[in-house]
Amino acid sequence: MSLNLAAHERTIAIEQVSSKARALDVFVFRGFQVSVAQFLKENEAEWTEEQAIDELMKGYDDKGDPVKWQESPDELPVHFVAISQQEGVDDTNGVVGIVRAQACNVKNIPLDKAIRPPASVSPFTTKCDPHIYLSNLCVDSRVRRQGIGSALLLKVMKYARDMSQDQIVLW
Repeated sequence: MSLNLAAHERTIAIEQVSSKARALDVFVFRGFQVSVAQFLKENEAEWTEEQAIDELMKGYDDKGDPVKWQESPDELPVHFVAISQQEGVDDTNGVVGIVRAQACNVKNIPLDKAIRPPASVSPFTTKCDPHIYLSNLCVDSRVRRQGIGSALLLKVMKYARDMSQDQIVLW
């Protein structure tokens, strides 16, 4: 399901990352990875686009999730992206904004029993309530002040409600 908002006659879709290709778009947007087009241009070997994505996203499954996730599967982080059809954002496959959300301590485990308590929790705290960590909120400077960041935050709030969480912690 995507949430659409009109921003100065442009349509921005907010969607959850659910493929390896879209996860790569997030990495390209953040500057952590080269795009498929750049990879294909730099490599002389005959690569298909799918093979290039697989090569660039080693260690990630078809949904774009890390294969060797250390935490509880319930606490796998999700990324939401803002996608624009606007010209001039081809370099990121239309990604103009991102945010990461992660359910933490969903089983309400006391901190002394938890595998790894969140770094933001005081060592004197005996219990960490379940919550959603929100991090890596970023909107492309070319499209700021158009409500995209707000739309991403609303998507995280809906995700928190869907996960039955009433606390969101900004990291």
